Amino acid sequence: MRLPRPIWWHFYAHFLRKSTDNRPNPAVKATDEAESTDTSPVKNTPFHRYCFLPLATLLLAGLASAHEDDPKASRVPIPNMIGAYSESEGASRRNALGGLAEGVVLRSAIPLSGLGNAISGSDCWGYVSPSGREYALVTVYDGMFVYEITDPGSPDEIGFISGPNSDWHDVKVYQDYCYVVSEGGQGIQVVSLANVDSGSVSLVNTVTTGGTTASHNVAIDEASGFLYRCGGGNNGLRIYDLSNPSSPNFVAQWDTRYVHDAQIVTYDSGPWAGRQIAFCCSGFNGGSVDTGLDILDVTNKSNIQVLANLVYPSGRYSHQCWIDEDRKYVYLNDELDEGNNAPFTKTFVFDVEDLQNPFLASTFDNGNTSIGHNLYIQGNLLYEANYTSGMRVFDLGQNPLDPPEIAFYDTVPSTDAASFNGLWSIYPYFPSGTVIGSDFDNGFFVWTVAQPIGLTLDAIPGDLVPSSGIEASVQITVPQSGALDPNSPKLMWSVDGNGSEAPLVYQPASDRWVASTGPLPCNGDVVWSVEVSNDEGLSFALGPFSAVVADNFDVTFEDDFESNSGWTVSGNALDGGWTRGVPITDCDRGNPTSTPDGSSACFLTDNSNANNCNSDVDDGQTILTSPILDASDPSTVVSYWRWHSNAFGAAPGVDAFRVQCSSNGGTSWVALETVTGNSPESSGGWYRKQFLIEDFVANSTTFQIRFISEDIADGSVVESAVDGFALTTLSCDDAPPAVPGDLNGDGDVDFDDLIGLLASWGPCGPPCPEDLDGNGQVEFSDLLTLLGNWG
Repeated sequence: MRLPRPIWWHFYAHFLRKSTDNRPNPAVKATDEAESTDTSPVKNTPFHRYCFLPLATLLLAGLASAHEDDPKASRVPIPNMIGAYSESEGASRRNALGGLAEGVVLRSAIPLSGLGNAISGSDCWGYVSPSGREYALVTVYDGMFVYEITDPGSPDEIGFISGPNSDWHDVKVYQDYCYVVSEGGQGIQVVSLANVDSGSVSLVNTVTTGGTTASHNVAIDEASGFLYRCGGGNNGLRIYDLSNPSSPNFVAQWDTRYVHDAQIVTYDSGPWAGRQIAFCCSGFNGGSVDTGLDILDVTNKSNIQVLANLVYPSGRYSHQCWIDEDRKYVYLNDELDEGNNAPFTKTFVFDVEDLQNPFLASTFDNGNTSIGHNLYIQGNLLYEANYTSGMRVFDLGQNPLDPPEIAFYDTVPSTDAASFNGLWSIYPYFPSGTVIGSDFDNGFFVWTVAQPIGLTLDAIPGDLVPSSGIEASVQITVPQSGALDPNSPKLMWSVDGNGSEAPLVYQPASDRWVASTGPLPCNGDVVWSVEVSNDEGLSFALGPFSAVVADNFDVTFEDDFESNSGWTVSGNALDGGWTRGVPITDCDRGNPTSTPDGSSACFLTDNSNANNCNSDVDDGQTILTSPILDASDPSTVVSYWRWHSNAFGAAPGVDAFRVQCSSNGGTSWVALETVTGNSPESSGGWYRKQFLIEDFVANSTTFQIRFISEDIADGSVVESAVDGFALTTLSCDDAPPAVPGDLNGDGDVDFDDLIGLLASWGPCGPPCPEDLDGNGQVEFSDLLTLLGNWG
């Protein structure tokens, strides 16, 4: 009897996929899969699918006033790979989401479908009420949401302020008001947060003075009480007095150059003490010509002084900047250098100790290919929102000119390409340490930056766990910056959906925490994990792991597709049909480049590099059907590896991969699983799946399975593959006869059993395992029986 091929847990495959996948080369099909530049995503289901409609021009109305040549106006959405999460779902559920992280704990997430089915997300900011309660201000395509995040694991929606339709919204806070602007116009929306603790926010004013109502961004110097509108058309800075915060008063304008974003600070020491200094990301022609950093003295609004204008080398588009807390360095990101003249995410560092003679002190990168978008500094930590690579955290305390990356959370685990998708902005200033992020494609995230508690299992069961149960032995490693809650470690499991848990108990001799599930039902589907918490209540997990309960197995059919075993191909696709072969390695449009099971060949869709690798499934479905197989044993399990990618092209996230089975030789078919186009498992990567056949169809000698890959969306790139197919029968050993007195079922009658019996001494109603003779009393006769079986 041969053993099934070893299993790679799906999250390992997911992690490896991240390190190898890239977005496709723009040289795609000249027909249906050319990347569109004049269409807009429209949501049409709760799962945030996208379609492209003739009415797209109406939906893009809010984009018309974006700064010139802004590439986000023609971006292609990326399907949400993470989805919704709240902390009550548990740490193992967080692990299963697929987000990649190091040193960052996801507390909660709300996808765009939970934000009013918004088309896109944009900026975010934070507010702390006088009571100390914390609130997130999250802007989306058509307005702004307010969430209480005092409990970061369970955001509570307070209200929504409608705004103009646009991909660009920005918000800042002054006292108990927030101010919202947009490229879609409508001036400055003034929102009162005075009653937010009572569950109410309200739009109290809309200010339209100062020329065009469009703005790209808004900045506030809280020390001086002035608001600055940035950009909008080809504007520089438009300045408003907040002496009456509910009614900003337009007082001045600086239009020498376009300003995309700015930070304004009032110096409180040194030669510039008392002066209001603006650090502006600026340039001509909407910011793209002579792009750089302007430093302005804006103290006298009627006589703004240019202290310095620095055009840095190799600049493409000066986007956003922030000064450190020592007022020595300004950190700036250029939105258009990555993917052009910068191979990796580059951050520019300017020495501004002498405001009139600043200079470029250094640049640094983290070896990642994504685009840098927004950044903020809190203490010695630099937080960057870098689009497809998510939040990146750097330690300025170690080296301000070349800080190491110490933590990250990747909101787009499928790619790190230099595309305009993913994390738009972050806000790291809550007193609690909570950090929030807003994502173009994936909605709203709440995090805590903290080193995790390390969990290591001495042994991880594979596809099968014995009927005697899971014996978990775990090494727990606590970081120097935290402490373990000693009452938190536990083993959690469910069998066929019925959940249980047991505490992990520390064993000093082995320095391990141990627990057992006890006996498990034969052929049961088990999902299990190990979870712990630190002394601040942050939870961490190892798992979830999936298995079937069995002591023995027999592989009755196995196919690694090295030869033809009778599989057939059908369907109406015009191109990209199933073919058996060795995966090609010179294309990167979602196709696999290797097999998962150690063999050389697999079944995959149109395995060709012809026409610039334009070889995916087109205009229909291709169906791979098995020969007729014997699955008559009630314990028969079907298993296989599968690959599906629908993340590329102009209309990703729409085309599903379907698996169906039949017990009557193909007369009728039942769904085994469906991988939707926007699933976390639809961006490539090999995933191992197994199912007990009797859960879906009757066991029979005329079993068949088929794999369907289809292209139904214009502009969608579809690549699928299957490998390592097997049918396996399972069985369990007969349980040893029960020994009277072995109350805990460990096979020995010992002191643990004696203590349990004595603890139940006296009247004992059913169920009462300590009542060995069943007379309703735990007494000397039971004790004598136990001692008679000692050992």
